Amino acid sequence: RNPFIAPRWFTEGFPDVPLDGELYMGRGKGWLQRTVSAVSKDVPRDDEWTLLQYRVFDLPTHPGPFHARYKALLSLVASLPKSTQQLLRVVPHAPISSRAQLLRDFRVVKDGGGEGLMARDPDSPYVHGRSTTLLKIIERQETEVRILGTTPGTGKNKGRVGSYHVQFLDTGVEFKVGSGIPEAQRAHPL
Repeated sequence: RNPFIAPRWFTEGFPDVPLDGELYMGRGKGWLQRTVSAVSKDVPRDDEWTLLQYRVFDLPTHPGPFHARYKALLSLVASLPKSTQQLLRVVPHAPISSRAQLLRDFRVVKDGGGEGLMARDPDSPYVHGRSTTLLKIIERQETEVRILGTTPGTGKNKGRVGSYHVQFLDTGVEFKVGSGIPEAQRAHPL
């Protein structure tokens, strides 16, 4: 976990319970990079943090299933001062009744600059990390790359592959990719 240093005014009205969410500045080209830049500074800049919100999707310490946690989360945030509610926003959740509705909702999010949807089992308990009760729905994109080399791993990957140095065949752009490498491939790279 990487701690983010927020200005005191940003969090002073937040409830004293753990919240699962993400810092958010906007959708579309460039917003993610601006968000990362703003939150990764050791000395936060008010002019950047005034553009941020904390978008909350879950209440981890609530003992109930998701539908009960979500109802409690809505109630909790509604009880906060309006100035805090401007910074702390609950991500809307809605039941999906058909594949057609799922595809329509997905297209609305994509057309608005979003990455995709998250589908959650309403009866699921809170699970820290990856879960079979929470599905990320995104468009699959494929392209061909040339593997130029590897970078040694550190920490748990010491002595194995940490990342691949690759190049897009169509554009020539080079980058490193380390997430999603199967364990067997880290030990015996391609």
